[in-house]
Formats: sequence, structure tokens, C-alpha cells
Amino acid sequence: MSAHSDLGPQGPTRMQVCLLATEVMRMAGQARELCGAGPGLDVARAVRTLQKARDLLGDLTSDPEARDADG
Repeated sequence: MSAHSDLGPQGPTRMQVCLLATEVMRMAGQARELCGAGPGLDVARAVRTLQKARDLLGDLTSDPEARDADG
């Protein structure tokens, strides 16, 4: 048991938020390219990419009570 366990659930760090924002921006850019015109058109893949980004954001914003403070 760590000292953090005594404090209760902890939110994400500033760096975790920054890294996640960078990854979501990258994924959004990729989805934007995939749904444009031309030979790279793949709307289904663009949607899957955005769904993955949504899942990543959902993990960050999920109920902190459900997460282990040590993890």
C-alpha cells in the first residue's frame, strides 16, 4: 500500500492529459485524411479510428472511484 492509496483515487497527471490530447489529435487528423476525396478514401476506417479515440477519452474521463489509486 502506498502513500497515494491513503489519499484516495487520483486523477490523471498533466503529462498524461497532454500525451492523450496529442494522440487524439493525431487520430483525428488520420480520420480526416481517410474521409477526404481521392484514392485514400476509407470512411469505415475513419470511423473506427474516431471510435478508438473516443475509447481513449472515455478511459480518461471514467469514474475515478472505479480505478485503483495505485494503478
